[in-house]
Amino acid sequence: MQIYLEKYVSVVKVNRAFISTLQLINLSTNLFLSYLYKMNWSHITSLEHLANIDEHSASQAVIIFKHSTTCSISAMALNRIESNWKEEYEMKAKPFLLDLLANRYLSNEIAIRYGVIHESPQVLIIVGGKSVYDESHSGIRLNDLLDVVK
Repeated sequence: MQIYLEKYVSVVKVNRAFISTLQLINLSTNLFLSYLYKMNWSHITSLEHLANIDEHSASQAVIIFKHSTTCSISAMALNRIESNWKEEYEMKAKPFLLDLLANRYLSNEIAIRYGVIHESPQVLIIVGGKSVYDESHSGIRLNDLLDVVK
């Protein structure tokens, strides 16, 4: 009976530890996802998305952020925008994100379509199917974007 109780107690302790670990993982995952999706980015993954941007920009400004997922400067610029973004800004401009490494051909198409020189990281504001603003690297600031899309 003693051995059985010891085994039962150890199983209960392991199960409690496992449940606590799962709860911690779930909490961490939720925190990570809330950070990851702080902005409601629409992802650019096809030429059709660029056509949709042109169409959408007839009624509302569009922000395109061209992001290199392996570049620390790009991560810094993206973080500066996301950490200060407020949901109400989506009334002024719709944010789109392009993963440069996965979709380099789309970055080239953006340069041609909007008459800008490719840079990374780079942000553009599209109004009426035309680029009215572009900036790169440490020049990317949310306040500057908001000034343009008033």
